[in-house]
Amino acid sequence: MSSLSEFAYINICEIHVNITGCDIGFYGENCTKCPDNCLNDDCRFQIGHCFDCIDGFNGDMCEECSFTDYGPNCNTSCSKDCQHGLCNHTTGHCLACAEDRFGNLCENKLPANGGY
Repeated sequence: MSSLSEFAYINICEIHVNITGCDIGFYGENCTKCPDNCLNDDCRFQIGHCFDCIDGFNGDMCEECSFTDYGPNCNTSCSKDCQHGLCNHTTGHCLACAEDRFGNLCENKLPANGGY
């Protein structure tokens, strides 16, 4: 009769294997470059979809956020005080402010008397 040793163990790990022959940052049969906005320039070796995107971009191919959203995965809406709700897709800074507002996020209000 056999028994297991209390000192026996198995160490299992996962590794990234590149079976296409392309360097990291490239995919497919022709080793096409991964989309520019993939985080760490890394994408799925079969079809080129990004694992994750740099801030200001989202989707499988890391397209730019709309002008009304910004940040990681485009999850943050631009300030309501941005003119027309439009801001930079990376920083969230307003492209322009509503008439009585100022600041990067149009967070400041001009005095009613114009400061006089």
